[in-house]
Amino acid sequence: MRRLASRVTAAVVGALAAAALTACTASGATKAGAGGLPVTLTIGTADGLDSPYNRYVEEFARQVEERSGRSLRVEIDSHQYVHSGTERLIARKVLDGTIDLAHVPNRAFEVVGVDRLQALQAPYLIDTPEVADAVLASDITTAMLTDLREDGYEVLGGYTEGIRRPAGYLRPLTDAADFDGLHLRASHTKTSLALFDALGVHPEAGSSYTVGASGARISGAETAFLWHGLLPRGSIITANVGFFPKYNFFVMSTARYDGLGDAQRRILRDAARAASEHAAATRDTESELAEEFCKGGGEVVLADTAALESLDAAAAPLLADMRGDPRLASDLAEIEALAEKVRSEPFEMPDWCGPPSGDAARL
Repeated sequence: MRRLASRVTAAVVGALAAAALTACTASGATKAGAGGLPVTLTIGTADGLDSPYNRYVEEFARQVEERSGRSLRVEIDSHQYVHSGTERLIARKVLDGTIDLAHVPNRAFEVVGVDRLQALQAPYLIDTPEVADAVLASDITTAMLTDLREDGYEVLGGYTEGIRRPAGYLRPLTDAADFDGLHLRASHTKTSLALFDALGVHPEAGSSYTVGASGARISGAETAFLWHGLLPRGSIITANVGFFPKYNFFVMSTARYDGLGDAQRRILRDAARAASEHAAATRDTESELAEEFCKGGGEVVLADTAALESLDAAAAPLLADMRGDPRLASDLAEIEALAEKVRSEPFEMPDWCGPPSGDAARL
């Protein structure tokens, strides 16, 4: 495992969009609006207008309108789908044509039974933003996204939202033993559930961060620094334990995309690339987000070597099982080889995340 790092260049994520976007999907609209009227496409998002990533969806919509001379518009639907199964619902609705586009994370595909991106969920392999960006821009991910066409999905572009890390509400979560018996708010993909089962976790679904779908009180979350504002006050994030990355993709169905003209398809691809570059260029570093978190009453800790080794040992059987699939084994080997070449800066603990008193007191 690596310690966390920070800021990415726009060029890294932009490379993905340029390489992976030879096909895309779009809307139930016709190739030209009736009587020259603008064609309006609806994009579904999972977490409402207040979500940290909504600015990137808005940038995509702005880029579409600007590049098309307002002949194409993107309407953001951020409310209708907000509940515990949001991502699964949106991924299905874009496929059946109920909505024209979707902004969904990589994990959503596994939830609806599409396993091609499963390697991106492998535990602890992609655990810094730098590694996540490099994997996203690589031929590995390009091949995965191209293969999604077989399942009816066309990916216009994507960006790294962050690395998913453990947050304990009552105590830090650093060692494998800390997770045993814990009710943890967590994503419910096949891969993540297998990891949490190995750790002895009771994974809880639902939109609440404090009460799970089972009715049990939640004592921690699989989350990211970007979402620190939703954690209970006093939560503790372990900054150098990265379960897996969360990527967000602009997605359409191939059927919808084929209903558009060549110029419209190009506009959508270019807009997705621009939104991805914007996300990479403007996102806060994890140190910056950690400082905000600590100023709001949160705490950040680092797991020691023994704790990291215990987490690796718990995940080892799962990784061995994943390598039993030849295609998945190839994906994992390529990701591991790439990760070894990427330089990730160590996470810099902000002053505000230091102890409240003593020589290293918060300023």
